[in-house]
Amino acid sequence: VATTLEIAIKYEAAERSASTDALTSLPNSRSLYRRLARELAQSKRAGAPFSVLVSDLDGFKDVNDQYGHLRGNELLAEIAVSLQNACREYDFVARLSGDEFVLILPGATGEVSERRSNVLRGVIEKAAERLIPGCGVTASIGIAAFPADGVEAHELLRSEEHTSELQSLAYLVCRLLLEKK
Repeated sequence: VATTLEIAIKYEAAERSASTDALTSLPNSRSLYRRLARELAQSKRAGAPFSVLVSDLDGFKDVNDQYGHLRGNELLAEIAVSLQNACREYDFVARLSGDEFVLILPGATGEVSERRSNVLRGVIEKAAERLIPGCGVTASIGIAAFPADGVEAHELLRSEEHTSELQSLAYLVCRLLLEKK
């Protein structure tokens, strides 16, 4: 017969497993859905900005092809740690899928997020170079800023200012995540 403590420990482990990416130990898309919904609700209530950054690794497929998937996985884990270390303690870093990471930056306007994206791009490139010298992995980062670009997902998607493919991905991710709440 399991004790209450044993059951609680097993439940906590199952919950952590269901909300954490096994490779990077970052929150997974399930956790991202919840956090984005909370952040949007808080932003609307307080009138505070926040931004969502979607990062896609450029050249990652070449790493997998040249060095193998195990080395590619090591690179994803290294980048995950580097992103977390480069963010504020209240920022949220998650792995969406494959080589895509999503960051939620509470209190960050679009202008602030643009500067942060440049810093994070450098963090990713340095982590890749540190682990696999000469691999040439870089990052493309799209930004969706709330409420400047809109307070509802559909407003963000219609914004004329956002033309890059990755910025479109950022808005698509926001829309999909918010529709699941």
